[in-house]
Amino acid sequence: MEHYGLTEEQVFRGYLRRIFQDDLNEIKNELRGIRKELERFKPSLSDELLTMSEVCKALKLSRPSVNNLIHKKKKLRPVQLLDQDFRFLRKDIEAMIADSYKDLAD
Repeated sequence: MEHYGLTEEQVFRGYLRRIFQDDLNEIKNELRGIRKELERFKPSLSDELLTMSEVCKALKLSRPSVNNLIHKKKKLRPVQLLDQDFRFLRKDIEAMIADSYKDLAD
């Protein structure tokens, strides 16, 4: 078999490169499939529960201001886990923000 001036080592490396490239492509395809499968189990961001500090940071409000939105203005509906341990659905926070700007869009 003629290899056009290539040494045996160069030919061998070429064969190995092709073999490893095929294996690498197969591994990449398997990883893509695994990622797609894992995406099905990942909760959507809208269902994500946020802590009080995360909500304060997202709304750029102090803790007392967020408590005011919960208790007095009834604009936020928390999920109460333990005594004063609140969690908030991301979609509720986003809806409240969108609702506060709806009059500006008109």
